Amino acid sequence: ELDPDQLAEQNYTKHCQDEQDTVQAKKVAERVLKAKENRERLAKLSGRGLGELAPDQEDVDDLKKWVKQQKKKSSKKNNPILAAKKKEAELNEDEVEYGS
Repeated sequence: ELDPDQLAEQNYTKHCQDEQDTVQAKKVAERVLKAKENRERLAKLSGRGLGELAPDQEDVDDLKKWVKQQKKKSSKKNNPILAAKKKEAELNEDEVEYGS
């Protein structure tokens, strides 16, 4: 039979071990949850990243060529005449579709 001090020490050791097991289980559960969320987040991502070229782009090593391409794209996007024609075409499509 154990004396009270030994029994108390065993109980304390068991209690500490149980706490460590609980903390370890929580850490494992958090890691599993984090990995699952990361996997789901990566599954949602599709398309190209910031460092990847679009399919219609070509790899340009020359800085001057790249600047010219960017200016050309910018001028196409900011051209008010093209924007007005595009808007008019959309309105015409809406009129045909809805018959107004």
